[in-house]
Formats: sequence, C-alpha cells, structure tokens
Amino acid sequence: MQDNKFLQKKYEAIIKEEVNVKELGSLPASILGSKVYKPLWKALSAQYGKETARIIELGKQWQVREQSDGSIVVFGDGKERTLQPSDYELWFEGDMTDDMAVEGEIVVKLDLELDAELLKEWLAREISRAINQYRKDSDCQVDQRITLEIFTESQSLKAAMTDYEEFLKSEALVQSFSFSDKKSGKEITIEDEVMCLQLIV
Repeated sequence: MQDNKFLQKKYEAIIKEEVNVKELGSLPASILGSKVYKPLWKALSAQYGKETARIIELGKQWQVREQSDGSIVVFGDGKERTLQPSDYELWFEGDMTDDMAVEGEIVVKLDLELDAELLKEWLAREISRAINQYRKDSDCQVDQRITLEIFTESQSLKAAMTDYEEFLKSEALVQSFSFSDKKSGKEITIEDEVMCLQLIV
C-alpha cells in the first residue's frame, strides 16, 4: 500500500492531465477484497499438459504464493509450479462494480457523480469542441485567433463560458467573445441547450 501511495503521489499530475480527473485517492481494502489468481489454460497446456486442469483448480482454491518478481507459485499434491505473469490473470473478489476496472494489481474506481463545478467544466469542454468545429467549418487558419458573438438563453452555458474564458482562449484560440441578443450564426445544441456562434471578422 505504501508503494501505491508513493506512485500515486509521484505521478499524480500526469494521471490527472492524461485522463482528465480532478482528484486521486486510495481505495479501502474492504472494497478490493481478496486477490484471485486465474491460471490461463492456453498458456499452461503446452508446458503442463494434463496437469493444467489441476493447476487451475488449485489456483481457484488460493493455493498460491506470490513472488517478488511478479511470478506466482501454485502448490498442492506435493508439487510446486511457478507461473509467470503471462500465465495467469489477477482478479479481485470484493465489492466490484461497473465503475471499477482491474489491470494487474491496479484497481481503479471512478466517482461518476458530477457536482456543479465539474458540470460547468464539462460544458466548457463541449463548447470548446463546438468552437473548434466551427473554426474548421469556417476555414479558419490553424493558428488564427477568432472573435465571437454568441447568442444563448442558457444561463449554464453563459456561466461556463464566463468562468472558463481563459480555457476557451487557450484551447479554441478565442481572442474574445461577447454575448448578443440577436440569434444569428451557427446553431449548436449542448445538453438540449441552444447556442449560436457568429464569427466576427
């Protein structure tokens, strides 16, 4: 657990940036449950032949000892068989749910609840994507900064644009924008909310 916390702290900034998450935390052991090693028939049959079925059975019975190099020793019937990481799959028996994923000894659980700030950020990202598509449709140069006039009756879209103005300037190369009472330009819909984008030359 100490190693996991060290890795989490060391790579926290990279993880947040790459997978777009706000916070990282550690899962309680009660959620993870017990490790289950599942020997793979296809990987073992060529080496162990008729013993493969017995090795798989012993693995299910937790007759397993972990090694520091990632291999495991399956023991029973007075024998020990060493399996390499490619010879088995690692699972966890616990309170696993659809919002969790397992890769090796790494278990990830996503908190899918969106608070007001996360929802606002998500809207800003959707608006950024819409603006970039509008730039493309309008034949703007790749590095061209644009000025926009925007019509929307949605307070949530307005709040997202206002609070994430610097983000939009960076990600969508928006020089500036202003809100208009006139409905004109490219109409887009985000979460059933309508917005019109008008490029100002």
